[in-house]
Amino acid sequence: APYETRILEDGKTAVITFLYERLPGPTLQLKAQKFLNGEPLQGTRFSFKLSGADGYGETVQAVDGQIEFQELWFGAVGEYRYILMEMNEAESGVTYDESVYQILVRITEDDKTNLVIEEPIITLNGKPYTGEIEFHNLQETEAEDPGSNGEGKGELPCTGYDTHTTAILAALIVS
Repeated sequence: APYETRILEDGKTAVITFLYERLPGPTLQLKAQKFLNGEPLQGTRFSFKLSGADGYGETVQAVDGQIEFQELWFGAVGEYRYILMEMNEAESGVTYDESVYQILVRITEDDKTNLVIEEPIITLNGKPYTGEIEFHNLQETEAEDPGSNGEGKGELPCTGYDTHTTAILAALIVS
């Protein structure tokens, strides 16, 4: 309680006021991982947005597969809701992950009026989710040269015959 009333020995009442400063509130740093064609992303690429109902918004890029947002600080008891999603930048040949993560953060007080953060509740596309936050994109690979047999450039096309190039060359030299 911020104040206390005491009755003194001589029968008089004294009001004693205690001033206190609340300890800094809890923080939460949201992190995620980015994959491209099943592998952790290399370099800096793709953008992600974290937004909250209170007008909060932050956009970051994935760096070497890691997505990290600034720490969120909570100064009052309540429920705080955030949405985390990848921004579709319409890069040619890329299929973007359309996952939408909703994160519910509950802040309560302990018996000493310290603010406490409960374990965030995460939903993925509207369904309860307990795993790591991940985004998976697919990127088309370059199409093979139609004349290639898939083993590299500069080789003869595959015709279905198992004749080796050396045997053909030897036959041409003999004749």
